[in-house]
Amino acid sequence: MRKFLLTLIFFLLVSGVNLLYAGPRIEFGEEGWLQFDLKVQGIADYTPDFGSGVYGDDGRWDFNLRRPRFAFTGMINDTWGVKVQT
Repeated sequence: MRKFLLTLIFFLLVSGVNLLYAGPRIEFGEEGWLQFDLKVQGIADYTPDFGSGVYGDDGRWDFNLRRPRFAFTGMINDTWGVKVQT
């Protein structure tokens, strides 16, 4: 149980850092800028008594990264801009 709580705290801290950072921003001219973002969804799944391990009674952790997305956001001036997300 302690390992699970430590892992949960770690992922909450990592996801919080990810929410605060939006990506590098390149500025050009007086008002123009372009920003790149990478967004992912992470999932941690624990299955107790899965049957792994030496004696067949250990659980299993699965870590998956789903829905990776690239986003490009830019502004030419205060009025005109673009956002592209894949």
